[in-house]
Amino acid sequence: MRFAVHVTVLALCLLLVPVADAAAAEPVAPNLAGPNVTLSTYYGGTGNECISDRCKVTVDAQGNIYIVGTTSTATFPVVRPLYTLNSGVFVVKLAPGGGSVIYSTYIAGGTGFGIAADAAGRAYVTGFTADNAFPRTPNALKSTRGGVDAFLAVLSPDGQQLVYGSYLGGSGRDEAYDIDLDAAGNIYLTGYTESSDFPVQNARQSTFGGSRDGFVMRINANFTLGYSTYMGGSNDDRYWALAVDASGSAFVTGQSNSNNFPVTPGALQTVRYSGAGSDAVIARFRADGGLVYSTFYNQSSTNPGVDIATDGQGSAYVLTRYEGILRLTPGGNAVAYKVKPQLETDVSGEGGIALDSAGNAYVVGRTGPAANKDVKFIAISSTGRIMAERTWGGSGEDWASGIAVRTLDGCAATAFVIGTSLSTNYPTTPGSLQPNSGGGADTFLTVLDPLPSCRVYLPLLRR
Repeated sequence: MRFAVHVTVLALCLLLVPVADAAAAEPVAPNLAGPNVTLSTYYGGTGNECISDRCKVTVDAQGNIYIVGTTSTATFPVVRPLYTLNSGVFVVKLAPGGGSVIYSTYIAGGTGFGIAADAAGRAYVTGFTADNAFPRTPNALKSTRGGVDAFLAVLSPDGQQLVYGSYLGGSGRDEAYDIDLDAAGNIYLTGYTESSDFPVQNARQSTFGGSRDGFVMRINANFTLGYSTYMGGSNDDRYWALAVDASGSAFVTGQSNSNNFPVTPGALQTVRYSGAGSDAVIARFRADGGLVYSTFYNQSSTNPGVDIATDGQGSAYVLTRYEGILRLTPGGNAVAYKVKPQLETDVSGEGGIALDSAGNAYVVGRTGPAANKDVKFIAISSTGRIMAERTWGGSGEDWASGIAVRTLDGCAATAFVIGTSLSTNYPTTPGSLQPNSGGGADTFLTVLDPLPSCRVYLPLLRR
Protein backbone atom coordinates (compact mmCIF):
# COMPACT_ATOMS: atom_id res chain seq x y z
CA MET A 1 0.00 0.00 0.00
CA ARG A 2 1.33 3.46 -0.91
CA PHE A 3 1.00 6.41 1.42
CA ALA A 4 -0.16 9.87 0.45
CA VAL A 5 1.72 13.05 1.23
CA HIS A 6 -0.22 15.81 3.05
CA VAL A 7 1.70 19.06 3.04
CA THR A 8 0.75 22.56 3.98
CA VAL A 9 3.03 25.48 3.32
CA LEU A 10 4.07 25.52 6.97
CA ALA A 11 4.66 21.79 7.11
CA LEU A 12 6.73 21.91 3.93
CA CYS A 13 9.02 24.49 5.48
CA LEU A 14 9.41 22.37 8.59
CA LEU A 15 9.92 19.07 6.83
CA LEU A 16 12.39 19.96 4.10
CA VAL A 17 15.25 18.39 6.00
CA PRO A 18 17.33 15.24 5.36
CA VAL A 19 16.23 12.14 7.25
CA ALA A 20 18.26 9.07 8.05
CA ASP A 21 15.55 6.57 7.11
CA ALA A 22 15.20 6.83 3.33
CA ALA A 23 12.50 4.12 3.40
CA ALA A 24 10.23 6.63 5.13
CA ALA A 25 10.78 9.37 2.58
CA GLU A 26 10.71 10.10 -1.11
CA PRO A 27 13.49 12.02 -2.87
CA VAL A 28 12.38 15.31 -4.35
CA ALA A 29 15.36 16.56 -6.35
CA PRO A 30 19.10 17.13 -6.08
CA ASN A 31 20.01 20.58 -4.87
CA LEU A 32 21.47 22.04 -8.05
CA ALA A 33 21.54 25.62 -6.82
CA GLY A 34 25.07 26.95 -6.67
CA PRO A 35 27.72 26.27 -5.71
CA ASN A 36 28.38 29.77 -4.47
CA VAL A 37 31.83 31.21 -3.80
CA THR A 38 31.94 32.00 -0.09
CA LEU A 39 35.68 32.77 0.07
CA SER A 40 38.35 33.40 -2.52
CA THR A 41 41.83 34.67 -1.76
CA TYR A 42 45.36 34.86 -3.03
CA TYR A 43 48.12 33.65 -0.74
CA GLY A 44 51.68 34.34 -1.84
CA GLY A 45 54.73 36.56 -1.88
CA THR A 46 56.53 38.51 -4.58
CA GLY A 47 57.95 35.37 -6.22
CA ASN A 48 56.22 32.25 -7.48
CA GLU A 49 54.15 29.70 -5.59
CA CYS A 50 53.43 26.27 -7.07
CA ILE A 51 54.15 27.29 -10.63
CA SER A 52 55.83 24.08 -11.79
CA ASP A 53 54.49 21.75 -9.10
CA ARG A 54 51.31 21.20 -7.12
CA CYS A 55 49.69 22.94 -4.20
CA LYS A 56 47.39 20.65 -2.23
CA VAL A 57 44.66 21.23 0.33
CA THR A 58 42.92 19.18 3.01
CA VAL A 59 40.41 19.89 5.75
CA ASP A 60 39.96 18.31 9.19
CA ALA A 61 36.78 17.36 11.03
CA GLN A 62 36.63 20.77 12.74
CA GLY A 63 36.84 22.60 9.41
CA ASN A 64 40.45 23.80 9.69
CA ILE A 65 42.06 24.16 6.26
CA TYR A 66 45.62 23.01 5.49
CA ILE A 67 47.67 23.98 2.44
CA VAL A 68 51.06 22.74 1.26
CA GLY A 69 53.15 23.96 -1.63
CA THR A 70 56.42 25.47 -2.74
CA THR A 71 57.52 29.07 -2.90
CA SER A 72 60.51 30.72 -4.55
CA THR A 73 60.54 33.76 -2.30
CA ALA A 74 61.46 34.89 1.22
CA THR A 75 58.44 37.22 1.15
CA PHE A 76 55.89 34.41 1.47
CA PRO A 77 53.39 35.60 4.12
CA VAL A 78 54.34 33.70 7.29
CA VAL A 79 52.42 33.81 10.57
CA ARG A 80 54.01 32.38 13.73
CA PRO A 81 56.52 30.46 11.58
CA LEU A 82 58.29 27.43 12.98
CA TYR A 83 61.11 27.95 10.45
CA THR A 84 62.18 30.98 8.44
CA LEU A 85 63.84 30.42 5.05
CA ASN A 86 64.35 32.12 1.70
CA SER A 87 62.28 29.61 -0.29
CA GLY A 88 61.09 26.02 -0.26
CA VAL A 89 58.22 24.03 1.22
CA PHE A 90 55.46 25.98 2.96
CA VAL A 91 52.56 24.84 5.15
CA VAL A 92 49.56 27.01 6.02
CA LYS A 93 46.75 26.25 8.47
CA LEU A 94 43.62 28.39 8.33
CA ALA A 95 40.78 28.53 10.84
CA PRO A 96 37.36 27.22 9.73
CA GLY A 97 35.94 29.46 7.02
CA GLY A 98 39.43 30.51 5.92
CA GLY A 99 39.21 33.99 7.39
CA SER A 100 42.23 33.81 9.71
CA VAL A 101 45.64 32.15 9.77
CA ILE A 102 46.53 29.79 12.62
CA TYR A 103 50.07 29.44 11.29
CA SER A 104 51.99 29.83 8.07
CA THR A 105 55.54 28.53 7.93
CA TYR A 106 58.36 27.31 5.79
CA ILE A 107 59.47 23.71 6.46
CA ALA A 108 62.69 23.23 4.48
CA GLY A 109 64.29 23.69 1.12
CA GLY A 110 62.69 21.43 -1.45
CA THR A 111 59.24 20.80 -2.89
CA GLY A 112 56.00 20.19 -0.99
CA PHE A 113 53.44 17.96 -2.68
CA GLY A 114 51.10 16.24 -0.22
CA ILE A 115 49.27 17.05 3.00
CA ALA A 116 46.94 15.25 5.40
CA ALA A 117 45.50 16.14 8.81
CA ASP A 118 44.36 14.04 11.73
CA ALA A 119 41.49 14.51 14.19
CA ALA A 120 43.78 16.30 16.66
CA GLY A 121 44.74 18.95 14.09
CA ARG A 122 48.26 17.75 13.31
CA ALA A 123 49.47 18.33 9.74
CA TYR A 124 51.33 15.56 7.86
CA VAL A 125 53.43 16.88 5.00
CA THR A 126 55.43 15.15 2.28
CA GLY A 127 57.45 16.00 -0.80
CA PHE A 128 61.15 15.82 -1.58
CA THR A 129 64.29 17.68 -0.59
CA ALA A 130 68.03 17.95 -1.11
CA ASP A 131 68.38 20.11 2.01
CA ASN A 132 70.86 18.79 4.55
CA ALA A 133 69.16 21.01 7.13
CA PHE A 134 65.76 19.36 6.74
CA PRO A 135 64.49 19.05 10.34
CA ARG A 136 64.66 15.51 11.73
CA THR A 137 63.50 14.14 15.06
CA PRO A 138 65.51 11.58 17.08
CA ASN A 139 63.14 8.77 16.06
CA ALA A 140 63.51 9.46 12.33
CA LEU A 141 63.45 6.41 10.07
CA LYS A 142 66.32 8.00 8.14
CA SER A 143 68.47 10.77 9.56
CA THR A 144 71.02 11.20 6.76
CA ARG A 145 70.09 12.36 3.28
CA GLY A 146 70.86 10.15 0.30
CA GLY A 147 70.53 11.91 -3.05
CA VAL A 148 67.27 13.78 -3.31
CA ASP A 149 65.08 12.23 -0.61
CA ALA A 150 61.39 12.05 0.05
CA PHE A 151 60.43 13.35 3.47
CA LEU A 152 57.75 13.24 6.14
CA ALA A 153 57.15 16.15 8.51
CA VAL A 154 54.41 16.26 11.16
CA LEU A 155 53.47 19.57 12.79
CA SER A 156 51.64 20.09 16.07
CA PRO A 157 48.11 21.57 15.93
CA ASP A 158 49.38 25.08 16.62
CA GLY A 159 52.31 24.68 14.22
CA GLN A 160 54.84 25.53 16.90
CA GLN A 161 56.42 22.07 17.25
CA LEU A 162 57.85 19.47 14.90
CA VAL A 163 56.23 16.24 16.09
CA TYR A 164 58.15 14.09 13.61
CA GLY A 165 60.63 14.65 10.81
CA SER A 166 62.48 12.15 8.63
CA TYR A 167 64.11 11.66 5.27
CA LEU A 168 62.71 8.70 3.34
CA GLY A 169 64.45 6.77 0.59
CA GLY A 170 67.71 5.25 -0.52
CA SER A 171 70.92 6.55 -2.03
CA GLY A 172 69.38 7.76 -5.29
CA ARG A 173 66.57 10.15 -6.11
CA ASP A 174 63.31 9.58 -4.22
CA GLU A 175 60.25 11.80 -4.58
CA ALA A 176 57.00 11.56 -2.61
CA TYR A 177 53.85 13.02 -4.12
CA ASP A 178 50.93 12.18 -1.89
CA ILE A 179 50.03 11.22 1.66
CA ASP A 180 46.95 10.02 3.52
CA LEU A 181 45.92 8.56 6.89
CA ASP A 182 43.70 5.71 7.98
CA ALA A 183 41.33 5.74 10.95
CA ALA A 184 44.06 4.44 13.29
CA GLY A 185 46.48 7.23 12.39
CA ASN A 186 48.78 5.14 10.19
CA ILE A 187 50.47 7.14 7.44
CA TYR A 188 50.61 6.14 3.77
CA LEU A 189 52.86 7.72 1.16
CA THR A 190 53.48 7.22 -2.54
CA GLY A 191 55.81 8.53 -5.22
CA TYR A 192 58.73 7.19 -7.20
CA THR A 193 62.29 6.09 -6.56
CA GLU A 194 65.50 5.69 -8.53
CA SER A 195 67.19 3.96 -5.59
CA SER A 196 68.12 0.29 -5.82
CA ASP A 197 68.45 0.37 -2.00
CA PHE A 198 65.07 1.94 -1.26
CA PRO A 199 63.95 0.54 2.13
CA VAL A 200 61.47 -2.32 1.66
CA GLN A 201 59.48 -4.26 4.23
CA ASN A 202 56.64 -6.76 3.79
CA ALA A 203 57.03 -5.85 0.13
CA ARG A 204 54.91 -6.92 -2.82
CA GLN A 205 58.00 -6.20 -4.96
CA SER A 206 61.25 -6.28 -3.04
CA THR A 207 63.73 -5.47 -5.83
CA PHE A 208 64.16 -2.42 -8.04
CA GLY A 209 62.63 -2.88 -11.49
CA GLY A 210 64.84 -0.36 -13.24
CA SER A 211 64.92 3.31 -14.32
CA ARG A 212 62.19 4.62 -11.98
CA ASP A 213 59.75 2.59 -9.87
CA GLY A 214 56.65 3.68 -8.06
CA PHE A 215 56.60 3.03 -4.34
CA VAL A 216 53.94 2.67 -1.67
CA MET A 217 54.87 2.98 2.00
CA ARG A 218 53.00 2.68 5.27
CA ILE A 219 54.46 4.29 8.37
CA ASN A 220 52.65 3.21 11.51
CA ALA A 221 51.09 5.72 13.90
CA ASN A 222 54.11 5.25 16.20
CA PHE A 223 56.45 6.17 13.29
CA THR A 224 57.79 2.67 12.69
CA LEU A 225 57.79 1.17 9.20
CA GLY A 226 54.73 -0.96 8.49
CA TYR A 227 55.34 -1.90 4.88
CA SER A 228 57.22 -0.49 1.92
CA THR A 229 57.31 -1.81 -1.61
CA TYR A 230 58.53 -1.04 -5.10
CA MET A 231 55.97 -1.18 -7.90
CA GLY A 232 57.54 -1.00 -11.31
CA GLY A 233 58.97 -2.64 -14.38
CA SER A 234 62.11 -2.00 -16.37
CA ASN A 235 61.25 1.53 -17.59
CA ASP A 236 59.84 4.75 -16.13
CA ASP A 237 57.03 4.10 -13.62
CA ARG A 238 55.63 6.60 -11.12
CA TYR A 239 52.75 6.90 -8.68
CA TRP A 240 51.31 10.40 -8.46
CA ALA A 241 48.41 10.07 -6.04
CA LEU A 242 47.07 7.99 -3.17
CA ALA A 243 43.84 7.62 -1.18
CA VAL A 244 43.29 5.47 1.89
CA ASP A 245 40.04 4.25 3.41
CA ALA A 246 39.36 3.91 7.13
CA SER A 247 40.48 0.27 7.20
CA GLY A 248 43.88 1.01 5.65
CA SER A 249 43.27 -0.06 2.05
CA ALA A 250 45.53 2.14 -0.07
CA PHE A 251 44.55 3.06 -3.63
CA VAL A 252 47.22 4.55 -5.89
CA THR A 253 47.43 5.83 -9.44
CA GLY A 254 50.18 7.06 -11.71
CA GLN A 255 51.80 6.09 -14.98
CA SER A 256 53.96 3.38 -16.51
CA ASN A 257 56.14 3.04 -19.59
CA SER A 258 56.98 -0.59 -18.75
CA ASN A 259 55.47 -3.52 -20.61
CA ASN A 260 56.40 -5.63 -17.58
CA PHE A 261 54.79 -3.40 -14.95
CA PRO A 262 53.41 -5.79 -12.28
CA VAL A 263 49.69 -6.25 -12.99
CA THR A 264 47.43 -8.90 -11.50
CA PRO A 265 45.66 -11.67 -13.44
CA GLY A 266 42.08 -10.77 -14.31
CA ALA A 267 42.65 -7.04 -13.84
CA LEU A 268 40.83 -4.51 -16.01
CA GLN A 269 43.73 -4.18 -18.49
CA THR A 270 46.66 -6.54 -18.15
CA VAL A 271 48.58 -5.47 -21.26
CA ARG A 272 50.06 -2.04 -21.84
CA TYR A 273 48.43 -0.07 -24.65
CA SER A 274 50.30 -0.65 -27.91
CA GLY A 275 52.48 2.31 -28.87
CA ALA A 276 51.49 4.40 -25.87
CA GLY A 277 53.93 6.80 -24.26
CA SER A 278 52.58 5.95 -20.83
CA ASP A 279 49.55 4.17 -19.47
CA ALA A 280 47.66 4.99 -16.34
CA VAL A 281 48.28 2.41 -13.62
CA ILE A 282 45.88 1.85 -10.74
CA ALA A 283 46.43 -0.43 -7.76
CA ARG A 284 44.80 -1.34 -4.47
CA PHE A 285 46.73 -2.59 -1.43
CA ARG A 286 45.43 -4.16 1.76
CA ALA A 287 46.36 -2.67 5.13
CA ASP A 288 49.18 -5.23 5.49
CA GLY A 289 50.64 -4.32 2.09
CA GLY A 290 49.18 -7.25 0.19
CA LEU A 291 48.12 -6.45 -3.36
CA VAL A 292 44.39 -6.69 -4.19
CA TYR A 293 44.82 -5.66 -7.83
CA SER A 294 47.08 -3.76 -10.18
CA THR A 295 46.01 -2.71 -13.66
CA PHE A 296 46.85 -0.57 -16.64
CA TYR A 297 44.21 1.73 -18.08
CA ASN A 298 44.59 3.47 -21.42
CA GLN A 299 42.66 3.80 -24.65
CA SER A 300 44.65 6.64 -26.20
CA SER A 301 48.24 7.48 -27.09
CA THR A 302 49.17 8.36 -23.51
CA ASN A 303 47.07 8.57 -20.35
CA PRO A 304 48.66 9.04 -16.93
CA GLY A 305 46.61 8.79 -13.76
CA VAL A 306 46.48 12.24 -12.14
CA ASP A 307 44.54 11.80 -8.86
CA ILE A 308 42.50 9.19 -7.00
CA ALA A 309 39.83 8.93 -4.32
CA THR A 310 37.95 6.06 -2.67
CA ASP A 311 34.42 5.80 -1.31
CA GLY A 312 35.01 3.44 1.62
CA GLN A 313 33.15 0.67 -0.21
CA GLY A 314 36.21 -0.49 -2.14
CA SER A 315 35.68 1.51 -5.34
CA ALA A 316 38.43 3.71 -6.75
CA TYR A 317 37.60 6.97 -8.52
CA VAL A 318 40.47 7.89 -10.83
CA LEU A 319 41.10 11.18 -12.58
CA THR A 320 43.16 10.60 -15.73
CA ARG A 321 44.62 13.05 -18.18
CA TYR A 322 42.85 12.01 -21.38
CA GLU A 323 40.31 9.32 -20.46
CA GLY A 324 38.33 11.41 -17.97
CA ILE A 325 37.09 10.09 -14.64
CA LEU A 326 36.75 6.36 -13.99
CA ARG A 327 34.97 4.57 -11.20
CA LEU A 328 36.45 1.08 -10.79
CA THR A 329 34.71 -1.80 -9.09
CA PRO A 330 36.30 -3.02 -5.81
CA GLY A 331 38.11 -5.86 -7.57
CA GLY A 332 39.65 -3.55 -10.15
CA ASN A 333 38.35 -5.64 -13.03
CA ALA A 334 35.53 -3.46 -14.39
CA VAL A 335 34.59 0.19 -14.93
CA ALA A 336 31.37 1.15 -13.10
CA TYR A 337 31.23 4.43 -14.99
CA LYS A 338 33.38 6.68 -17.14
CA VAL A 339 32.84 10.42 -17.58
CA LYS A 340 34.75 12.59 -20.05
CA PRO A 341 33.95 16.24 -19.29
CA GLN A 342 35.56 19.24 -20.97
CA LEU A 343 38.33 19.51 -18.42
CA GLU A 344 42.11 19.65 -18.72
CA THR A 345 44.29 17.86 -16.18
CA ASP A 346 47.94 16.86 -16.01
CA VAL A 347 50.41 15.30 -13.60
CA SER A 348 52.42 18.53 -13.61
CA GLY A 349 49.88 20.08 -11.31
CA GLU A 350 46.48 20.53 -12.89
CA GLY A 351 43.60 18.58 -11.46
CA GLY A 352 42.18 16.90 -8.39
CA ILE A 353 39.28 14.73 -7.26
CA ALA A 354 37.46 14.33 -3.94
CA LEU A 355 34.39 12.41 -2.78
CA ASP A 356 31.59 12.81 -0.29
CA SER A 357 30.21 9.97 1.80
CA ALA A 358 27.51 9.23 -0.80
CA GLY A 359 30.05 8.60 -3.58
CA ASN A 360 29.50 11.88 -5.42
CA ALA A 361 32.73 13.11 -7.01
CA TYR A 362 34.04 16.66 -7.20
CA VAL A 363 36.68 17.31 -9.84
CA VAL A 364 38.80 20.37 -10.66
CA GLY A 365 41.20 21.26 -13.44
CA ARG A 366 41.34 23.98 -16.02
CA THR A 367 39.76 24.95 -19.33
CA GLY A 368 40.05 27.57 -22.06
CA PRO A 369 42.55 28.84 -24.64
CA ALA A 370 46.31 28.77 -24.18
CA ALA A 371 47.74 31.45 -21.86
CA ASN A 372 44.25 32.24 -20.58
CA LYS A 373 43.16 29.08 -18.79
CA ASP A 374 40.44 29.26 -16.18
CA VAL A 375 39.62 27.03 -13.22
CA LYS A 376 36.87 24.50 -13.83
CA PHE A 377 34.83 22.61 -11.22
CA ILE A 378 32.54 19.65 -11.96
CA ALA A 379 30.23 17.71 -9.63
CA ILE A 380 29.46 14.10 -10.66
CA SER A 381 26.81 11.91 -9.06
CA SER A 382 27.55 8.43 -7.74
CA THR A 383 26.09 7.01 -10.96
CA GLY A 384 28.30 9.11 -13.24
CA ARG A 385 25.93 11.96 -14.08
CA ILE A 386 27.29 15.51 -14.22
CA MET A 387 25.26 17.49 -11.67
CA ALA A 388 26.88 20.92 -11.88
CA GLU A 389 29.77 22.79 -13.47
CA ARG A 390 31.39 26.12 -12.76
CA THR A 391 34.26 28.02 -14.45
CA TRP A 392 36.07 31.08 -13.14
CA GLY A 393 39.37 32.94 -13.35
CA GLY A 394 41.16 36.15 -14.21
CA SER A 395 42.65 37.51 -17.42
CA GLY A 396 45.80 35.40 -17.13
CA GLU A 397 46.37 31.70 -16.60
CA ASP A 398 44.72 30.03 -13.60
CA TRP A 399 44.58 26.34 -12.76
CA ALA A 400 43.34 24.18 -9.92
CA SER A 401 45.70 21.56 -8.53
CA GLY A 402 43.65 20.05 -5.72
CA ILE A 403 40.31 19.86 -3.97
CA ALA A 404 39.02 18.77 -0.57
CA VAL A 405 35.43 18.48 0.60
CA ARG A 406 33.88 18.69 4.04
CA THR A 407 30.85 16.52 4.70
CA LEU A 408 28.05 17.51 7.04
CA ASP A 409 25.00 15.33 7.72
CA GLY A 410 26.16 12.83 5.11
CA CYS A 411 26.45 15.39 2.31
CA ALA A 412 29.41 17.28 0.96
CA ALA A 413 28.58 20.79 2.10
CA THR A 414 31.74 22.66 1.15
CA ALA A 415 34.55 22.33 -1.39
CA PHE A 416 38.01 23.83 -0.92
CA VAL A 417 39.78 24.40 -4.24
CA ILE A 418 43.52 25.11 -4.31
CA GLY A 419 45.60 26.18 -7.27
CA THR A 420 47.87 28.77 -8.84
CA SER A 421 47.02 32.05 -10.53
CA LEU A 422 49.08 34.11 -12.95
CA SER A 423 46.27 36.67 -13.11
CA THR A 424 46.47 39.99 -11.33
CA ASN A 425 42.68 40.03 -11.28
CA TYR A 426 41.81 36.54 -10.06
CA PRO A 427 38.36 36.94 -8.46
CA THR A 428 38.66 37.36 -4.69
CA THR A 429 36.01 38.04 -2.06
CA PRO A 430 35.81 41.20 0.09
CA GLY A 431 37.76 40.94 3.31
CA SER A 432 39.76 37.90 2.20
CA LEU A 433 43.22 37.23 3.61
CA GLN A 434 44.98 38.57 0.51
CA PRO A 435 42.67 40.25 -1.98
CA ASN A 436 45.49 41.25 -4.36
CA SER A 437 48.26 39.33 -6.09
CA GLY A 438 51.58 39.33 -4.31
CA GLY A 439 53.40 39.13 -7.65
CA GLY A 440 54.41 36.35 -10.00
CA ALA A 441 52.36 33.20 -9.58
CA ASP A 442 50.32 33.08 -6.38
CA THR A 443 48.54 30.25 -4.65
CA PHE A 444 44.79 30.76 -4.44
CA LEU A 445 42.11 29.21 -2.25
CA THR A 446 38.47 29.30 -3.36
CA VAL A 447 35.69 27.90 -1.18
CA LEU A 448 32.42 26.71 -2.76
CA ASP A 449 29.25 26.21 -0.72
CA PRO A 450 26.71 24.60 -0.97
CA LEU A 451 27.54 21.67 -3.21
CA PRO A 452 24.92 19.92 -5.37
CA SER A 453 25.08 16.58 -3.61
CA CYS A 454 22.36 16.49 -0.97
CA ARG A 455 18.89 15.21 -1.75
CA VAL A 456 15.97 16.84 0.03
CA TYR A 457 13.44 14.41 1.47
CA LEU A 458 9.76 14.86 2.30
CA PRO A 459 8.85 12.58 5.22
CA LEU A 460 5.71 10.62 4.44
CA LEU A 461 2.63 10.81 6.62
CA ARG A 462 0.09 8.03 7.02
CA ARG A 463 -3.57 8.82 6.37
